[in-house]
Amino acid sequence: MALEDILHRIQKEAQQTVELVMTEAAKQVESIVAEAQKQTDKTKQRLWEGIKQRVEEEKQRKITMARLECQKQLLQEKEAQIENAFSNVLDYLTNLDDNGYRYLVNRLLLAAVKPDEGKAVPLTAVVVTNKERHQLINDVLREVNAKIGSNLHLSSQDAPIKGGFILQYKRQELNCSFEAILQHIREEITHDVAGILFKVKSEK
Repeated sequence: MALEDILHRIQKEAQQTVELVMTEAAKQVESIVAEAQKQTDKTKQRLWEGIKQRVEEEKQRKITMARLECQKQLLQEKEAQIENAFSNVLDYLTNLDDNGYRYLVNRLLLAAVKPDEGKAVPLTAVVVTNKERHQLINDVLREVNAKIGSNLHLSSQDAPIKGGFILQYKRQELNCSFEAILQHIREEITHDVAGILFKVKSEK
């Protein structure tokens, strides 16, 4: 075989080997690129899911904070409305005319000296009230004493109350001031009052 033919064959085989290596290399590159793209897509998807989750968590956090703030403001509004309602009632009772005030105190005194069976009993006690209604309360005490045979008498001391009275007997004290009565009622019916107030308000 001539040298030229040998060189030609070697060159041809080398070319085939190069082409084979190039083809295989191209396949590997393509596979590497595909895998890289796949990993990139996964990374992008993971990052995107993470971003969406953080955005959703932040949104829910803000919604929760806004809801809590609204509930706080609503509670404050309810408390203010309830406070205003009971304050108005106290003002109304305090400013009753003499006839209305006399009638109310008379009923309160009779209720205070009745045991569980509802029968009034004679009682010796001191009644303390504010100075503005001293004479009126004294008149009521005389009426009650005559009616049930009790010995209720007005204290010379004044009580720091807006209305009503404080009954003192046997080292005991029964606070029948308007403030104490309304506070007791308020503790019992605050929930119902809030429901009524806001039902009416929502219907306006």
